[in-house]
Amino acid sequence: GNNRIQVLNSTLSHELSIQETPDSGGFDRPNDVCIDKNGMIIISDTFKNALHWFSQEGVHQRTLTGLLNRPFSLCIASDNSVVVADTGNHRVRVISQVSGKKNLVFGRYGKEEGDFDGPHSVAVDGCDNIYVADLYNQRLQVFDRQGAFLRTIGANLNLQAPRSIAISKGKIFIVDWGYTYIQVVNLKGAPLFQFGVYSQKGEQITPNSIAVDGDRVFISDCNNHKVYHIHMEHSKSSL
Repeated sequence: GNNRIQVLNSTLSHELSIQETPDSGGFDRPNDVCIDKNGMIIISDTFKNALHWFSQEGVHQRTLTGLLNRPFSLCIASDNSVVVADTGNHRVRVISQVSGKKNLVFGRYGKEEGDFDGPHSVAVDGCDNIYVADLYNQRLQVFDRQGAFLRTIGANLNLQAPRSIAISKGKIFIVDWGYTYIQVVNLKGAPLFQFGVYSQKGEQITPNSIAVDGDRVFISDCNNHKVYHIHMEHSKSSL
């Protein structure tokens, strides 16, 4: 792809592009981006095994390397820690942004509770519980803030390849490569509704990743090089 981050404002107008890293080599598969509580833009540079911090003006601040292996997804906890799906290491890493505070690492390769096989996406709820899309184990797993296993979600959903998740207003939005629609469940995993996304030609797209801001849902369509912005109340259909 273009290996860059494009920043849009609330009206979806283009603000700036970020595509340079300190080594001047650019990104190599920047798979996810989030904004921390200080307004810093944090980018998972997956194939460079790195995280980068940029100011809102697009100025590089720092880079973290040496800890991660193919980091795919990240999100921000209430204490401003960065929760990372360390996909290649089959674990989750919680990186503190407070000097002197110890980082948290949990998970290993496997099939049992608390194990992972390709964790691809992470999200946190209002209690800072951590939700992990465990791609090849075909499930979501939920952990508390200390990394203790709480429960598994997915047995009743027939998940095939959960690729991306987002949490908003007590709901989990699930992008599953096995389906062309978004599944929405409550925080315990009970189905609520589902919806599909359609192109201007009326063709149903295959979603790749998702972000949710209140009632605004943003879905990437890598096959057609587009991002769709919808209001979820316009797209509900019962399971």
